[in-house]
Amino acid sequence: MSERKGIASRKGNFTELLKFLPAGVDVLIMDNLGGYASGLSPREFQDGLKFFVQSLKGRGITALMLMDINAPSMSKEEALASVGGAIQLFKWENPRTGRSERALEIIKMGRVETPIGSLAYELDSGGFAVRPAEERHLKQTEE
Repeated sequence: MSERKGIASRKGNFTELLKFLPAGVDVLIMDNLGGYASGLSPREFQDGLKFFVQSLKGRGITALMLMDINAPSMSKEEALASVGGAIQLFKWENPRTGRSERALEIIKMGRVETPIGSLAYELDSGGFAVRPAEERHLKQTEE
């Protein structure tokens, strides 16, 4: 069974966060990375985040770090330069159906072939599901 713990944002103190992680952690979910950029120069944030990511990698920890859409654009750019992969989630109005859809875009994924363009996804009782274009089209015509 997994253990969950929380730590408040420490304004870029990634070293303190590493000390907080108990031995044996193999997955870290961090929400919201933008809080760690507060009050730091872009270079300080990027250096701290790169150190943090490399330290996690060295400990065999897989991390999912979330960043709010309202984070300063400079923080987003620095974060992108510091991580191995990035996925952007957003909503858009489908011009063919006139319906609002959830979509994702794989911005970067180190050494992995990724699709170009957006992919639709749904949140349902089963969780998070990416829907192939053919399946979305069939579902829309049935409704």
